[in-house]
Order: sequence, then structure tokens, then C-alpha cells
Amino acid sequence: MGTLGWLFETDQVPDESTEEHPSPSEKLTPKLGQIKTPLMVKWNRVTQVGQSRINKDKNGAINKYCMPVIAQAQPANTFGYSEDKSFSFFRYVSNREYLKDGAWSSKEGYFQEMHRSLMFAKLATSNNGAGQVSPTSSPIQKNSRLNRGTVSNKIIMLDLDETLVRAEPYVFGKAYNDIISVKVGEDQHQSFGVFVRPFTQEFLEVISRNHRLVVYTASVQEYAEKIVQVIDPKRQYFDEILSRQHCTFINGMFVKNLNIATQYGVQLENVTIVDNYVHSYALHLDQGIPIKPFYGSKDDKELLDLANMLHLTDDYPNLQEFLRSHFDFPKLYHFLEVNKTMLSN
Repeated sequence: MGTLGWLFETDQVPDESTEEHPSPSEKLTPKLGQIKTPLMVKWNRVTQVGQSRINKDKNGAINKYCMPVIAQAQPANTFGYSEDKSFSFFRYVSNREYLKDGAWSSKEGYFQEMHRSLMFAKLATSNNGAGQVSPTSSPIQKNSRLNRGTVSNKIIMLDLDETLVRAEPYVFGKAYNDIISVKVGEDQHQSFGVFVRPFTQEFLEVISRNHRLVVYTASVQEYAEKIVQVIDPKRQYFDEILSRQHCTFINGMFVKNLNIATQYGVQLENVTIVDNYVHSYALHLDQGIPIKPFYGSKDDKELLDLANMLHLTDDYPNLQEFLRSHFDFPKLYHFLEVNKTMLSN
């Protein structure tokens, strides 16, 4: 099996014959109809998505839970995402600067990508949820720290790839923050180099004081656990690790269902997720926090800005009120939709 086979759980291995090094990202950016994948414009290769195989159970019935296969390309040029060092997405949205900025559509190409991701979010929830599949297993664990008493009833879920870290198949000579080894077969392991987003440790330390932190990724569990060992080796910050098996598979996408948190006795209004793809939380667009994708830049300060803002959540009765007052992302999404003709195709 190819080096990324452990991610796909399929015998169809994507073609990795490129000089670029693909990230083992959890994001499934589908190609539905003629719509382009969210980052295809800046990527060298087309994201390939298809049914891995048609599995049948012992009674001969088709198993509709079979996994898709994907090959996510490395960005051809990430310079566009860090060209303007002074641009802070969170400050920009919090101050509603996009409403009065005549050059908003050129901000690092980010709003073009967000709009495409928003299109997929709408597709995921179209047709009254047609194609929706339940999670493959329950996230509830008797020994989960989320089931224990805690001073906070507010949960912040955090994506991993391109949100907290950037990982790629290990390349000798690169200055990674860490290197992990993941089992890819019965007797095979693959090494991955990990770049940790600047200010990740500071972010986790500050935010965990007044919030309960949960990793929520669409990657497989083993990979998620290895990444958490890098950024939280003593498990001081994260109460739970939710992975692909806890996602909802809808119209070709693994979507993170925030309702999962209610199984820990938390009200949905007190749950949010930080993710670099809007369609990852398509079922709860008003409760997610989009973040600029991280590709390894040492100048990135997005987590620092976000930490300074999340520190204010104590001033609000719940996280939903905080998001509505401080960011109002649905207003931003509406603005992008109304002005979509100004965005690059």
C-alpha cells in the first residue's frame, strides 16, 4: 500500500508522483459536478475524490459507509497567504473591515478560498440532508475527561491539519518541529515531519484555563493521537480526541457534527470549532470559527490574535452569543455570497 494508504482505508492509492510533498490532511474537498475544490486554483494537482470500493456485508447488501479516496495536493505557491504580514483575519472580521475595504477581495486570496468552501458547505446540507450518514461509532468514552467535573461548560473544538500543525511525509534536511511515525501496514511505518503553528503552546495554555478543549479531526485516530503527542505531550490541555470515526459523511465530505458535544452534557450554544475549512462544520455554520490555513510560515500570528479574542468569552452567557457579537461570521458569509462576482474564478 502507498505511503498515505493509512489515511484512506482503501486499496486505491492516489498518485503521489509529484515533486511536491502532499500533506496528510484530514480535509476531504470533494469534486461534485463541475465545481472546483476549494483550493484547486492555487494547487498543482486536482484533488481526486471517488468511492474507494463498494463493500458488501454478509447478506450481500451494499455498504454505504465505505470511505472515499482523496489525494490532496500541496499548494503550488503559499506566498499569497503570507504576502501581507500585517493582515490579521480575526481582527479584520471582528472590526467588520471587509464592509469598507475596497480591496477586501485581494486579501491573500483567502476570501476566494473561503467562498469556495462555503459553496461546499451548502452542498453538504442541500436536499434536506440527503446522503447523510451517521457517525461510525459513538464518541462517548467512560474514562473521557469530558465526563468529569470541570469548572467550565464551554467547549472549543480544534482541527489539526493546517489549523494547529502542518504535516508532510518526512524530507531529510528540513527543520521540522517534530517527526512522528505512523503505522501504514501490518509491519510498515511512515515518518512525517510536523511544523507546529507559532503560538500553539501559548494558545492552548491560555484558552484551556476557561474552556474545555477537544481535538476534532477527520483524520484517522492513530494519526490524530500522534499529532497530539507533539503539541500536548503531557495531555494538559485536551480533554478528548475525536477523529474520522466521529464525523458525519455527507455528500462526499466528512463533516464535523458539533452535536456530538451534547453527549457530554454540554449545550450546543456553548460549543464552537476552529477549522481552516468552512465546509468542515457545514451543519453549524453559525458556530464555527474559520482560520487562515497554516502551511509552515514562521511569521504566522493567527493563534495569538484568536487567543486574545477568546479570552473575552467570559463576558458572554455562552459561546454562541460571543461569536455573534464579536465576529458574526454568517454576516461575512452573506457578504461573500452577495459579492461573489468580485472573487476570482
